[in-house]
Amino acid sequence: MATTLKACPDMEIEAHLVKVLGTVDNYSIKGGVLSLNRAKMAPLARFEMVD
Repeated sequence: MATTLKACPDMEIEAHLVKVLGTVDNYSIKGGVLSLNRAKMAPLARFEMVD
C-alpha cells in the first residue's frame, strides 16, 4: 500500500488507518455500514454511508 504526504495535515489518522487496513482479513456490509474485521474479533473500523 502507498500513501502520500501531499495533502495530509494530520498524519496520525492516516497512520492508524493504514495499520488497521494491514490487519483486516474480512469485511461485511449491512444496512449501509461497512465493517472491517479481523477473525472473530470486534470490528476494527466501521464506515457509515452518508447521503
